[in-house]
Amino acid sequence: MPRKKEAFRSASGVNRRRFIKAAGAGAVATTLAGCTSGGNGGGSGGDSGSGGDSDSDSGDGSTDSGGGGSGDLTSVSFATPPVGMPVNIVIEYYLAANDLIQPRFEEDGYRLDYELTFEDATLFASGQIDMGTVSWVEDARLGVEQDQQLVAFGNIEGVVSTPWVEAGGPYDPAETGSVQASLDKIVEEDARFGIPGWAAGAVPHLQNILQEKYGYTLAQDGGDFNVQTTERGTMPQLTLRGDLATAVHSASSAGLTEIVNGELKPLLWIWNEYLDQGWGRPPLVSLSTRLDFAEENPEVLLNMINMWSEGLNYVQDNIPDIAEDPQGQETLEAESQEEARFLMDLFAGNEVSQIESLQRSALYSEVGLDEQSVEDARNVLNVMEELGQIPSGWQDHITFMTVSDLEDMV
Repeated sequence: MPRKKEAFRSASGVNRRRFIKAAGAGAVATTLAGCTSGGNGGGSGGDSGSGGDSDSDSGDGSTDSGGGGSGDLTSVSFATPPVGMPVNIVIEYYLAANDLIQPRFEEDGYRLDYELTFEDATLFASGQIDMGTVSWVEDARLGVEQDQQLVAFGNIEGVVSTPWVEAGGPYDPAETGSVQASLDKIVEEDARFGIPGWAAGAVPHLQNILQEKYGYTLAQDGGDFNVQTTERGTMPQLTLRGDLATAVHSASSAGLTEIVNGELKPLLWIWNEYLDQGWGRPPLVSLSTRLDFAEENPEVLLNMINMWSEGLNYVQDNIPDIAEDPQGQETLEAESQEEARFLMDLFAGNEVSQIESLQRSALYSEVGLDEQSVEDARNVLNVMEELGQIPSGWQDHITFMTVSDLEDMV
């Protein structure tokens, strides 16, 4: 496809997955000694809970201004983690490369200063940016904890992280007989259960599934599992060599080659389990801001919704072409056309041959909210509250703004 230039710089000038894979090879020997928890429960993780299974130890915080602008334009700020799928492929490969970001904001008198960084959740929580991609689960927590009025106004991606095991290994459900049997074996053997950190966006949803369906508690203190916080880049090697029984990450953040090659497979799918339980789609990457900003700048929120909708729909409609393009492969941090195609098909809910597919796309074609998506979000939050994942009183601190609400405010 034609590729134009828009001033753009991501948070890292290197291929992140290749870098952490190479770094992980050297670090894997010392990971166990440095990160193992003292018994069941484990220590605290330092990674962000937003953005495609992101981890804050990997970003360098470089700022991207996203293009030109003039003194007559009002600057607004946004940050999201630079994960290959879907953020980098939407922002870098399509929108920025084809100059589809700044013009839409300039028409309404704004200039979008955007940054791709794994510190996105921290920047949003501390009020250093106007808009972020923390999920509405994090909005609910943050609103209560900081007594803030927050607004959720869009959905980008659901939880595609999940615990992975060695295919054909001792904890593969195909070998033990079931997911329940695999979990029983992990607990009985006190085998290590790897997570990227307690703040990781997938962890509370995994805790819900383990507790409600399989009868086990994944907890920082007093849980059933021998939890080890581990860098994602080392997880595939640690799992394959038996140092971890299972490890939680997404195919976009670690292990893509091993998954496509048939070496790793899901122990269970958090996404599918949520749908089976009737809990709705678990959120990971959503669009959030503060109430005062939303009330003063509804045009900005609508532009954000339209920008992401265009990008996500482009990706889902052009998977074969993007996978064939070397630039698309590089942006996705894939080693081949096969890996790129697998990754996009997986996230889009298409059938994949290597592993069990997602029952429904984890990418939102309609980013903006309507009454049904608001009801779905509230249902998930009610489940999270019942299971102790978010504090009571969240309803007083988070407002869901639909596209119609925003259009009426313009």
